Amino acid sequence: MKLYFTSFFIVVGLFHFSKTQAQTPCEDGYADIYPCEGFNLSSHFTLEELGGGVKGNDCWGWTDEESGREFVLYCRSSGMSVVEITDPITPVFTAILPGAALESTWRDVKVLGNYAYIVSMADNHGMQILELTQLLDINTFPAILSESAHYTGFSFAHNFAINEEAQCGYAVGTDLYNGGLFIVDLEEPMQPALVGSYDESTTHDLQSIVYHGPDMDFFGFELVFCFNGESVTILNTNDKSDIQVLSVITNVETVFIHQGWVSEDHTMLYYNDEQDELIAGTNTRTFMMDISDVDNPVNIGYYEYDTQSTDHNLYVNNGLIYASNNSSGLRVSTILEDGMIELYGFFDTYAEDDASGFTGTWSNYPYFPSKNIAVSNRDGLFILRASEDHIAIESIESSRAELMITPNPASSSIMLSGPFTNCHIEIYDLRGCEVLRVNAIPFVEGLNIDVSSINQGAYLMRLIDAKSGEVKATEKLILSAK
Repeated sequence: MKLYFTSFFIVVGLFHFSKTQAQTPCEDGYADIYPCEGFNLSSHFTLEELGGGVKGNDCWGWTDEESGREFVLYCRSSGMSVVEITDPITPVFTAILPGAALESTWRDVKVLGNYAYIVSMADNHGMQILELTQLLDINTFPAILSESAHYTGFSFAHNFAINEEAQCGYAVGTDLYNGGLFIVDLEEPMQPALVGSYDESTTHDLQSIVYHGPDMDFFGFELVFCFNGESVTILNTNDKSDIQVLSVITNVETVFIHQGWVSEDHTMLYYNDEQDELIAGTNTRTFMMDISDVDNPVNIGYYEYDTQSTDHNLYVNNGLIYASNNSSGLRVSTILEDGMIELYGFFDTYAEDDASGFTGTWSNYPYFPSKNIAVSNRDGLFILRASEDHIAIESIESSRAELMITPNPASSSIMLSGPFTNCHIEIYDLRGCEVLRVNAIPFVEGLNIDVSSINQGAYLMRLIDAKSGEVKATEKLILSAK
């Protein structure tokens, strides 16, 4: 691909240790060997290709606000690997942060601003803190990183959660406070300060939010939803020195309540059970709780999948639930107006079977502005993209008259005109597969793109704001015979 500008030019280089492949579309129910519906495979790393270890586990993501560059933080038993997916079809294995203690199957990472916080179940691991903007300047791949700071307030932790709005973190499953909440202030990112605790129950995982739902009694309060095995416990942690229990909700249908996430309008809670498939022989289920009355929540049922895979971590973004369900991979569901859910699509990252047990995917991260989706498996990392996310070529109308493509139809090169700055340029074929991507162009006016490598046919070009992920413009592109 060649890029030319009327008034300036950009040099595009290839990174070492990048993984180059074409996007694999989901066709006839498969992307390569992986069963799928509605999601394409952009790229894939095995565990060994990312540094090895006994198992992979958790993942999270970080996007640099200035450049729009995107990075996956992939946890392994022996440390954390960083993969840049700004170009998801040619991802770059950027760096490794070794663990701070012996290997552990459980490692967890979350991000606040430009800092990652990594915990592990290994004794004396504490919490590693990694300043992330250093990733932007690495030019020898993969770099071996040193932690930017280290927190020793606890020896180990099972999970770590962050409330970005409140700028605080919650470690759970530590050696302190009966495995309950260990709360740290993160206003000084590399100097966490203990500000509160809760030890009345052991917590496996949690989500902390600043509540903006319909219950005016708690509007603007910091609430924590704790998944405690036998119950969901809702806490008011607005005053960290005087934590209040609002609700303790059990469910006779569950065996071990594992993890969950609140809907974006703060009216529903979706949660999972890590042992019902194994012990009770049920199909995979996502449970639903009405939390519109915070101190009187109501379990309203569950959605049942057609598999028996053991569910693990789920997250909510843009009206969809992204559930990592072990052997059946990523299952994505639509949240309906009444709070019920229905299957949107899936990508099975473990092709062997859909049985219960602890194989396949551990977690996922669906929050990249580009709509790339990272899925962490115990045996590797998958980068996916929803094929249905793209507007059909046949029905598209130009969203902004300011974007001009000339000539159009074209054969070998095109020139763009328009007032757009700092945008990714994406071109998709009729199947919704990305065929060309140019990252974070400073300005579009006068840009010439070599499209001679793309087959003739109809395509969709989109300009995506590199910071926000907003679609700034769309336009049809027709390529004729060379």
